[in-house]
Amino acid sequence: MKKIALIAMGLLMTACASNRKYEPQALNLKNAPEWVMKGGEAFKKDSPFIYYGVGISEYIPHTMLMREAADSRGRTEIASQIRTHVEKLYKDYYGNNKDYVDPQKGNVNELIEVARREFVDEVLIGVRIIDRWQDPETKAFYSLAYLNLENNFYDQYKNSLRKTLEEKHYMFVKEKAENMFKEMDSMVEKQRAREKEILGIYDKTTEKKAEADKKS
Repeated sequence: MKKIALIAMGLLMTACASNRKYEPQALNLKNAPEWVMKGGEAFKKDSPFIYYGVGISEYIPHTMLMREAADSRGRTEIASQIRTHVEKLYKDYYGNNKDYVDPQKGNVNELIEVARREFVDEVLIGVRIIDRWQDPETKAFYSLAYLNLENNFYDQYKNSLRKTLEEKHYMFVKEKAENMFKEMDSMVEKQRAREKEILGIYDKTTEKKAEADKKS
């Protein structure tokens, strides 16, 4: 019985370890690239639509699998950032056009989820792994993923809106759906003009100046 209990405890500890999210240990990263700890904050970004994602894999004997795991987690981190951005835009878009949706046939949240999934799946194809690093002490593997949507973010965004309208056409009021197609470009341009407000982007320089003024 004692032996069985010890085996069971060992299996439980193994399961817990496999489910534990790996966190980099700062003490082991003295010679690591800056992006390992700072992620996208290590780079100057002139656009909110330039994304960086850091993926980490604990050491495993199979180098290729370890590398693939880190690459995949870097892409996943970028996907999470994009979902946050486009969800805000979709909510704003449909929030200002609630009367386009037939409440008897669907709801805005479903449309947002479909459009967001369509957008993310399409743009993630362009993600590149631009750097990798392995911790010499722990052997943990790090990958830096990168995606630049600065020039075509809003084109992709409009495409996802159109596809959602085509796929979920039955959820829209027929007459208003036609207007939605016609007015889509102008409505998206209005969103682009209000980009910072919708996405919650703030000017750090202005914020620092405001803090300095308060202290003085």
